[in-house]
Amino acid sequence: MSIQSTKQVSRNWAISRIRLICQIANKKMYRDLEMVTGEMSEQDIQGFIDDFDFDDSNLDQWTNRMIEQIVDKPFFRESAFDNYSIVE
Repeated sequence: MSIQSTKQVSRNWAISRIRLICQIANKKMYRDLEMVTGEMSEQDIQGFIDDFDFDDSNLDQWTNRMIEQIVDKPFFRESAFDNYSIVE
């Protein structure tokens, strides 16, 4: 079992991270996704991008908890060992 820690991040950082991953996925930039994420399996990267369907247009209206839930997910997170908490 892996050890997880809670990493405090700003709301702006979390929204920027989500938008970056959305941009990479929408442009089908597999290698770029591999470089900016800590995810290991190439098949997971291909599946994530090929099945990607996420609308990031109104993230500014989301609650902090909603944003935390997305940035905790694979490919959006920086590390599989961190959970994220938004602080303002």
